Amino acid sequence: MIRPWRCVSVVASAMLATVMFLLVGCAPEISPPATTAAASPVPSPTLAPVTFASIELGGTALTLIYSDRSLPQQFAYFSDPVLAIAALSKEFGEKPAVETLVATHCSVTQKRASWGDGFTLSYNTETVDGAPTFIVRSDAPQTPGGVVVTTASGFGVGDPISSLIAATPGVVVHGQNAVDTAGLSAYFDLDANGIGAVAISDAKSGLIRLLTAPVGRSQDC
Repeated sequence: MIRPWRCVSVVASAMLATVMFLLVGCAPEISPPATTAAASPVPSPTLAPVTFASIELGGTALTLIYSDRSLPQQFAYFSDPVLAIAALSKEFGEKPAVETLVATHCSVTQKRASWGDGFTLSYNTETVDGAPTFIVRSDAPQTPGGVVVTTASGFGVGDPISSLIAATPGVVVHGQNAVDTAGLSAYFDLDANGIGAVAISDAKSGLIRLLTAPVGRSQDC
C-alpha cells in the first residue's frame, strides 16, 4: 500500500525537475564578444634628407650650416686647417687642388687648397706667433657643389656692397666707389685689434667680387 504523502512528494519532485530542465533549455545563448577590427597603421612621416646648406664667413670663424638647422660645424681661423679642409672636402664631395705659395715680405710659405674656381683655404706651413693658421676666400656666388657663401647678414659675391654696408653693424668702409679706384673695402666682424672679414666690390658695378677672412683693417699686405 502506497501512502498518499509519498506519492505527492514523488510527483512534486518530478515536476520540479521538469521545470528546471525547461528553464535551462530556454536560456538565451550568449554571443561571443565582437572582435575589433585591427586599426590601420599610421604611416611614418617622410623626413627630408639633411643637406649642406651654406657657408658663413665671419670675422673669427668659418661656419658650415645644414638644411635642418642642426648644430653647425665651426672652424676658428686659429684652429687646425686639416680639419677644416677635411670637412669642406666631405661636404663639397671632392678633394681640393693644392698648390704651394712661396713666402713674401707679408707671409710665410703657405699651401692653398682650392675647390673649383670659387673657394680657397690658404694655410701656413709653419707656426707664426699671433697669426691665424688659415685664411679663407670666396670669389664666386657659389661653391662647386652649389652651396652659397655669405656673411652673417646674408650677403655674398654678386650682391651690392651698399646693401651689405647698410645691413651690417660696425662695418668700416675704405675706398671710393668710383671707376678709377679698386672699389670699396667693407670690413666687418672686427675684433679689438681691427681683425675680421672684408668684402671688396667691383669698382664699376658696385657688386661684391670677393669675401675673405681673417684680415686686418689697417694691414699693408
